[in-house]
Formats: sequence, structure tokens, C-alpha cells
Amino acid sequence: MTRLIILFTLFSLGCGSQTEQPILTKSCSLKVRLDASTGKLSPLVYLLDEDGATSLHQMTKSREKYRLDIALDPARYRYWIQQGNRIKLDQKNSLSVMHADDEVSWLDLRQCQKPDLRFVERLSSPNETVLTFVLARSSVDDGLDPESISATVNHATIPFYTEGDHVYINIHGLEHGKHTLRINGATVSGQPFSMSGPFWSEASPFKWSAASMYQIVVDRFASDRDFGPRARSRPPGYRVGGHLDGVIRKLDSGYFERLGINALWLSPLYRNPDGFWIGVEGGPARYEGYHGYWPIRAREIEPKLGDARTLKALVEKAHERGIRVILDVVPNHVHIDHEYYTDHPEWFSSEQCICGTAECPWWRDIDRCWFTEYMPDVDWTAPGALERFVDDMVWWLDEFDLDGLRVDAVPMMPRLVIRHLAKRVASRFETIDAGYYLLGETFTGPDGYDNIRYPLGPNGLDGQFDFPLMWAIRGTFAWRNLSFEALFERWDRSKMAWMGSASTMATIIGNHDVTRFATEANGGWHWGDPWQQPAVYPIQSQARSSHHLAMAFMLTMPGLPLIYYGDEYGEVGGSDPDNRRPMRFAGELSTAEHGTLHLVRRMAKLRRCHQALNSGRLERIHVGRDTASYKRVSDAGDQVFVRLTRSRFESAPNTLPQGYINVMEQPVADVSRQQEDEGIASPKNIEIWIKDRHPCMDEI
Repeated sequence: MTRLIILFTLFSLGCGSQTEQPILTKSCSLKVRLDASTGKLSPLVYLLDEDGATSLHQMTKSREKYRLDIALDPARYRYWIQQGNRIKLDQKNSLSVMHADDEVSWLDLRQCQKPDLRFVERLSSPNETVLTFVLARSSVDDGLDPESISATVNHATIPFYTEGDHVYINIHGLEHGKHTLRINGATVSGQPFSMSGPFWSEASPFKWSAASMYQIVVDRFASDRDFGPRARSRPPGYRVGGHLDGVIRKLDSGYFERLGINALWLSPLYRNPDGFWIGVEGGPARYEGYHGYWPIRAREIEPKLGDARTLKALVEKAHERGIRVILDVVPNHVHIDHEYYTDHPEWFSSEQCICGTAECPWWRDIDRCWFTEYMPDVDWTAPGALERFVDDMVWWLDEFDLDGLRVDAVPMMPRLVIRHLAKRVASRFETIDAGYYLLGETFTGPDGYDNIRYPLGPNGLDGQFDFPLMWAIRGTFAWRNLSFEALFERWDRSKMAWMGSASTMATIIGNHDVTRFATEANGGWHWGDPWQQPAVYPIQSQARSSHHLAMAFMLTMPGLPLIYYGDEYGEVGGSDPDNRRPMRFAGELSTAEHGTLHLVRRMAKLRRCHQALNSGRLERIHVGRDTASYKRVSDAGDQVFVRLTRSRFESAPNTLPQGYINVMEQPVADVSRQQEDEGIASPKNIEIWIKDRHPCMDEI
């Protein structure tokens, strides 16, 4: 189905006259186009309505294209193109569903006879913002009634004016933060319409590509007080007692702002089953659902983590500080105690094909296998399943005023799930370009570029975790089996792989599914039993230095850096669940860990402040085996120079202009010579040069 392209002329703000504006009219129709070079056989379009009635339509050839234009009633339809024996999707329509064993195109025309108001653009000046909207008419002769329009922001009436079918909203004097605009009106004939959507008022526009994100496993992060020895003595698969009030406490303390963070990722908050369950490795039942990935209710918060009031308060407090909040959602599977598995067993794969077994290998059955015997996998061909699970994800966004989602287990679902979610999020929340972020998890090895790229794009995810780059970072800094040259080659491969997707990729050195970076750097792969052989603490000086270098690379390169809780001071941890130890704060950190925390804070706050570092283009100066020098350059020409060195025996050419200072030479902690030898960063391995007396010096 072709997209409707709206072309119209806007009059200049402040001018009294305007050229005649074209009319935007909605249409209840299906339009299909197919390149005639696809084959000599004239294609057919099969159309199925909601009652299952099928109609067949012949496409006609015109100007090297096959075309079909048919009027339809307001309803939902499935359709596909058949050319000979081949069934094809409509490539101009991003939405599809499963029909029997085939993926077919999907069209929703239920609102095609109702007018609606559409966002056009946002023009901002230092003193005010003007938002422009245009009416999409349901019929060509039924325009906007200017006397019917009302507009509010956060329920307070605001000024506006109309011109033809356009509505111009004038916004000024708002406090910084997230707000909700609502416009109500009617057409000349009395057909009502309304539009509502979130938007931000900020000193400077927020971009996810310029942000820094922090990952929180809520049960492991904080409670009414910081965790102590008692919490750390609990077995690693048990609940520790962290909750949303604990996150609020740290938010109120300014912890995240001191770390340069302006986006939080919260672990899943669904209600999870009580009791203990067997892990994927088998053995005794020794895991509680502390992590949130075993949902038993679709729209209910785990009471041990908090409640709806607390989550709303957390999000509101974060927004007051300009911090976005995204939530982890789990659409791929449920726990056997889930209400849907009880009420709608037909929504799930009936055969218990356990992922990774000889009978159910990942490579063949990833889209239908169960993680464990108690986690049914959703069957996306089942009628009703797709709509309900997408509705649930949108509900969390809407109910708690969230700013995006981290979507779990993306490759275990057909891409159509992501595209329906992206469409719903765009139509519901991007009515004023609010910048919602859909971040996917496609766990891969070092060469998983194609799998990660597949669900990205304007009709899909806004970003994914760059796992190939994560493995390269570990190879370069933790295991030291890759050179800086190899690291930048992997960086180039990632850049090429995501090119054209308009995506903001998340750069990580680790997360809750892999061994902690500091432990890897302290002795390589740690596949010991996390219950009987937890990772060694403290780490050696070289491991701490490697950790600093990895954090420096992540925080000074393009992309969205993601700090896994505890990595800011170099937390240790073996394989799951040892990599999810209770968070430690200032009172429990060693002097060396304090030094790491101060170092990471300095780099992260500099990144948040300095436009060249968070948004500038990357230019390489020198990349060798053990040394890399590069700079970030803003559109205005401001520069930040970075030099990373993992060996004192290789030097990089000095190309610094005069008038720059190395911000890493400033003391990061009051430490002795012996403590410096334990890995506190020095100018020998990390240098970040900015202009002397740059305003950002006051921020770090």
C-alpha cells in the first residue's frame, strides 16, 4: 500500500497572509504497486476481510508498474500478492500478520471515515514554541470548524489560532520536563476529533544518540538503605530486596546526574511467581523471580518491587531532572502461572520444545522453543495473540508515562511483532515528535551483524545492543587478544552494518547476561559454578586499568553508552547469577573502586556536557596495535581529542593544537602511590583533551 505524502505550504510565523493550502483527505482504499520487472505473469491480489470472505483482484500494468486501486469498507484486512506460484508481501506496507503458515500484509481501515489531526512541525525560539497541526478530512467538503477548537497542556488552557485546516499552538513559559498536549475540535458538519500526545520542554533538544543510559536490575540496586553484608550473604539466585523506592532514593540523591546519566533502563516489573524454580542449567530449584523475566500478570507490578503509585512517582521525578525512563518488556514468553496461559492456551506453542536441546536446536527452532519447561513460547500465528501482547506493551508506556521500551528476546519472535509495536508507539506517542526509543535485545556472538540489523529501521526498532562491538571491546581490553586496529575494524563493520537504518545503537562492555567485564579482565573467561566458585574480589591492577580503558572507549565513541549497574566502580561477577550481585555504594567501596567511580563520573559528565563528545563526528588520528588517538568534532567546529594506550612501549603522534588541556590529569581521588599502582587512571593510559577554560570544566 502506498504511503500518503502530504505536501502543503506553511505561512511564515508572524505574517498575516497565507497562500491557499491543499486539502488533506483520508481514503478508505487499498493501493498496491509492484514493479513490472518482477515477472511477466500479471499479479493477483488476494483480499480477506475480518469475516474470512476472500476476493480476488487483477492488477493492471501501467508505466512499468502493476497497479491496483480499490475502495473498501472501514475494517481490517489481510492481503497478499500472488504472481505465479509466488506469494509476496506488499513492500510499501510495513505491517503484516500470519495467515496459516504464510506471512501476509495487513491493513487497518477502521478509522478511515473519521477525521483526525496530524502533527506537521515544531518551530522553537528562545522564548516560545509553535506546534503546527493539520486536519485530515474524512470527506473533501468537510473542513475544520475554528470555533470548535480547544487546546490544553497538562489540563491548562493555552493559546492557539487557526488558518484553514491548520491549527497553530503557541507554547511558552513551561517548566522543563515532559508535558501532555490535548486538542479537541470538530469539522463543519460536526464530526468530532481529538489529539493528545506527550512532548518535552528543554533547554536544548534531547537526542538518544547523545544520551548516556544506566541499566538497573531493580531487586539488586537499592532498597530503603544501601545493601550490607546480610544481603550479600544470600544465595545468588535469591531475592535481595531492592525496590522502586530504592531507585527513587538514589534519584533524589543526585546519584545518576553525578554520573552523567540522562536515561534509565529498568528491569521488568511484571508480577513473577513465588517460590523457587530450576534454572536453564538444570539442577535443584534455586532461583526466585527477582529479575522479572517470568511474568504471571500482563499488567501488574510485582509487589516486592513496588506498586503503580511508586513507579509513577519515579518516572515523574526522573522527568523533572530531564532523565528518560525505559522499561524492559517480555513479549516472547510467559510463565506457566500466567493468566494468559490459563485463559488462552491456544496463544502458545503447544509442543514443549526446550531451547538448545538436541531435539530443539536454537538454529532451527528459535521462533517456537521454550526457554524452560515452565516458560511457554507465544504462538504469533494464533488469532488474538499479536494484538493482545502489543496492547500490553503500549499499556505500560501509556499508564506510567515511560519514554521507551527495551524489548527482550527479539530474534525469538517474527519481525512483524516489532513492526506492529513500532507502528502503535508512533501513532500513539509520536504525535508531537516526543522521541520514544525502542531498544531491542538480539544476543549474538562477534559476527551477528545480520541478525541484529534485521529488525532495525524506520518501521522497526530504534536501536539494538551492539554485541559484536562488545566482544571486540572485551577482546581488546579484557583479554588483549585483539589490537586497537582490530577494534576499529570491528567498529567500521558495525557502522556499515547499521548504515541506512537510522538507528541509535547501544554500546556496552557488558550486561546482566554475560560475565562482568572486570572479572574477564582479571583472568579471562569465568565459566566456574557461580554458586560454588564466585568471581574473585578484589581485581588486580592491570584488570582495573583495562576496565578504565574500556569505559573510556565506550564513553568517548559515537553511539549510546550503557553503563550496567556497578560497572562505574568495577563490580566483579562470574556467569549468571553471580554477575547480578547487590549494588555497592560509597560506604562499601575500596579506595581503588572510589578512584574508578570518580574517573567514570568525570568522563561521563564530560560526555553529557560537551557537544563534540556526545554528538560530534569521529575522526581518527592514529590507530596502532596498542594505542589509538582520535577526535570528536562538533558541527560548530569544537573538538575533543582522545588518546588511549594499553602499553607504555608504543607512542602516538602528538597532533594537539595549542590551548588544550588533558582533563584526566586532574586528581580523581586522594590516593597514595601504592593505590595508583592498583590501577587508578593516570595520563599514561587515558587522555581526553578539551579547550582550556571550556565551560564543561565546571561540570566535571
